Amino acid sequence: MQDLVESSRIEACIEIIRTDDPFKSVMREKSASAAALFLGFLLREDDAENRRSFERLSEFLAGMPPAFIVCGTGGADFRA
Repeated sequence: MQDLVESSRIEACIEIIRTDDPFKSVMREKSASAAALFLGFLLREDDAENRRSFERLSEFLAGMPPAFIVCGTGGADFRA
C-alpha cells in the first residue's frame, strides 16, 4: 500500500485498524478531518442496484470531507 501512496503523489496516511466497532463509526471518527476521501465502488450490472448502493453511500458521506468515488475494472496499473 505504501508503494501505491508514494506513486500517487498524494500526501496520505495508511492506518490499519482492528476493531469490533461498526465501519461507519470508525470511518467518521478517523476521516472527519481529512482533506478528501477516496473510496472504491463496486459497479454491478444492475443499474437499479447501483443507484441504491450509491444513494446509501451518499447518505453515509453526508457531512464528511469531499469524496472521490472510484470504480475500477481490476485491470488498471495504479503505478503507471
